Amino acid sequence: MEKEFNIDVPLHLRGIKLSQYQQWIKIMNKYEENGIDDEKYLKAKMLQVFCALPIEDTHKIPLHSFDGVVQHLGELFKTDTPLQVRFSMEDPKGEKLELGMIPELAEMTFGEQP
Repeated sequence: MEKEFNIDVPLHLRGIKLSQYQQWIKIMNKYEENGIDDEKYLKAKMLQVFCALPIEDTHKIPLHSFDGVVQHLGELFKTDTPLQVRFSMEDPKGEKLELGMIPELAEMTFGEQP
């Protein structure tokens, strides 16, 4: 009997939130520091973090889908993504903000300093 299952998988690296990446790095550091050798656990955690999937639901995914999603997520981190120097977004009031990197720190103005 096959069950229907929906998973939100990021298609591109930009679909991964910074908080998710930070959570993943914390898991990876703990994994390496403690010498854990449990690849299944790590793959399940990957789906939990990047697909916002409860850990118990990772065990319900068909194996071919599970492996495909894990492979896809791994490939996202292998891609060479250029730094986006400037970008726009809305603040909580709905006003448009333009943000970005300052390419020449020596040219930074007083208003641009943190």
